[in-house]
Amino acid sequence: LARDNGFWIAAQYALHGETDSAFVWLDRQAWTTPMRTDLRCHPSLDRLRSDPRYAQLLRKLGLPVAIRSDS
Repeated sequence: LARDNGFWIAAQYALHGETDSAFVWLDRQAWTTPMRTDLRCHPSLDRLRSDPRYAQLLRKLGLPVAIRSDS
Protein backbone atom coordinates (compact mmCIF):
# COMPACT_ATOMS: atom_id res chain seq x y z
CA LEU A 1 0.00 0.00 0.00
CA ALA A 2 2.80 2.48 0.84
CA ARG A 3 4.34 1.89 -2.59
CA ASP A 4 1.09 3.09 -4.17
CA ASN A 5 0.77 6.11 -1.87
CA GLY A 6 4.42 7.10 -1.70
CA PHE A 7 3.92 10.03 -4.06
CA TRP A 8 1.20 11.58 -1.91
CA ILE A 9 3.13 11.03 1.31
CA ALA A 10 6.18 12.61 -0.36
CA ALA A 11 4.06 15.54 -1.53
CA GLN A 12 2.97 16.25 2.04
CA TYR A 13 6.56 16.13 3.29
CA ALA A 14 7.62 18.44 0.45
CA LEU A 15 4.88 20.94 1.28
CA HIS A 16 6.15 21.05 4.85
CA GLY A 17 9.78 21.51 3.81
CA GLU A 18 10.82 17.98 4.83
CA THR A 19 12.91 17.37 1.71
CA ASP A 20 14.84 14.32 2.89
CA SER A 21 11.66 12.51 3.96
CA ALA A 22 9.99 13.44 0.67
CA PHE A 23 12.76 11.80 -1.33
CA VAL A 24 12.63 8.68 0.85
CA TRP A 25 8.96 8.28 -0.10
CA LEU A 26 9.54 9.10 -3.76
CA ASP A 27 12.12 6.30 -3.83
CA ARG A 28 9.49 3.91 -2.42
CA GLN A 29 6.82 4.84 -4.97
CA ALA A 30 5.73 2.25 -7.54
CA TRP A 31 5.95 4.47 -10.62
CA THR A 32 2.99 3.97 -12.95
CA THR A 33 2.62 6.21 -16.00
CA PRO A 34 0.10 8.63 -14.38
CA MET A 35 2.33 9.01 -11.32
CA ARG A 36 5.30 9.85 -13.55
CA THR A 37 3.26 12.71 -14.99
CA ASP A 38 2.48 13.94 -11.48
CA LEU A 39 6.16 13.78 -10.59
CA ARG A 40 6.97 16.08 -13.50
CA CYS A 41 4.27 18.71 -12.96
CA HIS A 42 2.49 18.50 -9.59
CA PRO A 43 2.97 21.83 -7.78
CA SER A 44 3.34 20.20 -4.36
CA LEU A 45 6.79 19.03 -5.45
CA ASP A 46 8.02 22.47 -6.52
CA ARG A 47 10.34 22.72 -3.51
CA LEU A 48 12.09 19.52 -4.59
CA ARG A 49 12.86 20.48 -8.18
CA SER A 50 16.02 22.43 -7.35
CA ASP A 51 17.44 19.49 -5.38
CA PRO A 52 19.89 17.32 -7.38
CA ARG A 53 18.02 14.22 -6.18
CA TYR A 54 15.00 15.33 -8.21
CA ALA A 55 16.95 15.26 -11.49
CA GLN A 56 18.52 11.96 -10.42
CA LEU A 57 15.05 10.45 -9.87
CA LEU A 58 13.86 11.68 -13.26
CA ARG A 59 16.88 10.08 -14.93
CA LYS A 60 16.31 6.84 -13.02
CA LEU A 61 12.74 6.75 -14.39
CA GLY A 62 13.87 7.61 -17.92
CA LEU A 63 12.14 11.00 -17.89
CA PRO A 64 13.47 14.28 -19.31
CA VAL A 65 15.33 16.32 -16.72
CA ALA A 66 14.22 19.79 -17.93
CA ILE A 67 12.61 21.79 -15.15
CA ARG A 68 9.04 23.01 -15.58
CA SER A 69 8.67 26.74 -16.27
CA ASP A 70 5.59 28.77 -15.34
CA SER A 71 6.49 31.71 -17.59
